[in-house]
Amino acid sequence: MNVEIIDEGLGIDETVKEKIFDDFYTSKESGTGLGLSVCKTLLDEHNADYKLINNATKGTTFSIQFKV
Repeated sequence: MNVEIIDEGLGIDETVKEKIFDDFYTSKESGTGLGLSVCKTLLDEHNADYKLINNATKGTTFSIQFKV
């Protein structure tokens, strides 16, 4: 099963792309930095493949493939 989550915001800066799944990493003043870290842990526990794609014009796509 494949799932895509598409965000039409500003996208993710290439300089932080590798950090966004780290525990407590956040670019927000009030964020905890745990949201994507928890998501990554759950995807890993379910043996899912995932990738982050910055869209050419704006936004980001998270592509997730669950193995059946």
